[in-house]
Amino acid sequence: MSLNLNENSIGDFGAKHLLSPLVKLVNLSRISLDLEGNAIQEEGAKFLLYSVSEMRNLLSLSLEMSMNKIGIDGARFLLSPLSNLLNL
Repeated sequence: MSLNLNENSIGDFGAKHLLSPLVKLVNLSRISLDLEGNAIQEEGAKFLLYSVSEMRNLLSLSLEMSMNKIGIDGARFLLSPLSNLLNL
């Protein structure tokens, strides 16, 4: 599945409403999300990670988040699941 929403200024509120259906797509194995330039901040980044983490069969995630305002804490939050890969 591919979703291109770049340059739509959806912000955190829009991200929550547009991405909330993702949690119902539990059988999806690949997803590509282009959310570039949408004024998404830390709260939206956290919601995005929550939505994707509920997709238990996800094998591949392509995520474009440049030109947003997630800040350093939002970036750390998005990257936190990767720390588990260091133990493989």
